[in-house]
Amino acid sequence: MPKTKTKAAVRPATRQRQHRGTRRVPAHRHAIRRDFEAQQRGERKGGPSLYSCPDCGGTLWEFEDEFGCHTGHRYSPDRLLHCQTEELEDALFVAIRLLTEKAALLRQVANKTQRTGGAARVLRHQADVDERHAGLIRAHLLQADPGPLADPDASEAAMAAIVAEMRRPMDD
Repeated sequence: MPKTKTKAAVRPATRQRQHRGTRRVPAHRHAIRRDFEAQQRGERKGGPSLYSCPDCGGTLWEFEDEFGCHTGHRYSPDRLLHCQTEELEDALFVAIRLLTEKAALLRQVANKTQRTGGAARVLRHQADVDERHAGLIRAHLLQADPGPLADPDASEAAMAAIVAEMRRPMDD
């Protein structure tokens, strides 16, 4: 019998919801932050990095002039950056597709529940929010900008503006 994975089994651990009322930052979050800061300073050479292999998803070790995983994939820093950029762009296009499909499904369900006005209104509102988020991501991807490597500070500012816009409450 072939093995099958449920959607929950393949969902990354980061998808699990955290309790929104918790204000304390767990100790492991501080350790993770310290590891990221050390990685950024280039202090993790010879050991596992914080990066994942673009080909197999395994941990990449950082060596003097390259990164490599235990299955044998090897990347120069420039190649790894290129792979991550492509993977991010692919993920953003998937996000656009999913947000657009979700908005359509929300509207479909809202149309079926029109007799219960409040529920339909909530569903349509969420569809509007999802379409706005898809539009923000699409606008960033389709800019005539040569890309994040041309001006990393401008790209970081653009992404910060997108995230801030996505967090802005929708006006009724």
